[in-house]
Amino acid sequence: MELSINIPCWVCSSGLIVIVWLFLRLVIVAGLLFSAYAFATGSLSAGLSGIGISLALAIAGAPLMALGTIATNSKRQTALIALQTWTNAPID
Repeated sequence: MELSINIPCWVCSSGLIVIVWLFLRLVIVAGLLFSAYAFATGSLSAGLSGIGISLALAIAGAPLMALGTIATNSKRQTALIALQTWTNAPID
C-alpha cells in the first residue's frame, strides 16, 4: 500500500514555498547578526534571545522544506509517467 499526500495546486505552481523558505532564512541570518551585535555590546539577554528566535525559526521551517521536497518529487514522478506513456504509445 502506498501513502500519498495531496498537495494543493497553488502551493506547487506559485512558488510560495520558495518565497517563504527564503524569508525564513533571511530572518534567521538577521537574528544571528543581531545576536552577534548584542554580544559585542555586552547585552547577554538580547543575544540569547536572538539565538533562541533563530533556532525556533529554523525548526519551524523544517516542515516547509519537507513539503517542498514532496512537491518536487511529485512533479518528477508525473513527468516520468508522462514520458513512459509517450514512449509506449503505439505508432499509427
